[in-house]
Amino acid sequence: MSDDRWATLSDLYGKMRQSFSDDHIRASQLAKVLRVQLADFLGCSRDQVVLYEYDEHDYTYTPEPNPFRAISMNSDYRWFLGFGVTLEVSPEAYPKTTFQFPVWFHLEDDSTSVDTSFGEFTLPKGDKADFSEACTAIYDGLKTSLMNRANRKHNDKKLGFLDFGAD
Repeated sequence: MSDDRWATLSDLYGKMRQSFSDDHIRASQLAKVLRVQLADFLGCSRDQVVLYEYDEHDYTYTPEPNPFRAISMNSDYRWFLGFGVTLEVSPEAYPKTTFQFPVWFHLEDDSTSVDTSFGEFTLPKGDKADFSEACTAIYDGLKTSLMNRANRKHNDKKLGFLDFGAD
């Protein structure tokens, strides 16, 4: 009967929405944990590690402090957002700049892969999210990128600087 077909589709839609919602929450929680662990790893205030809504096609970053609203899913079922680390010559000094880069989370049944733009890592499902390898890769990647730009070498448009200028 047609009622049975409609009920089947409605049931499947409900399961799909629940799965999407669960994954959205999980991905945003991972983004929040990575933000905190990265700030702690770098030894900066948590305000200096910022989140962005990231456009994968235009490589643009829009500030969004709420990880749930910052994160999006692409057609490959990978969740992504932008991260930024605000750098300064000395505490509370200008100029400041925020180094921006995308991060992707691919949620699988038994693990989560994390692509930091500077390396990809796997987190086992169910374990406490330990981003120490990711934090090290981000730190090393930031150092390399800053050195390359100081020496006028490689420039990857996925990675960018937001310059605050001088006050």
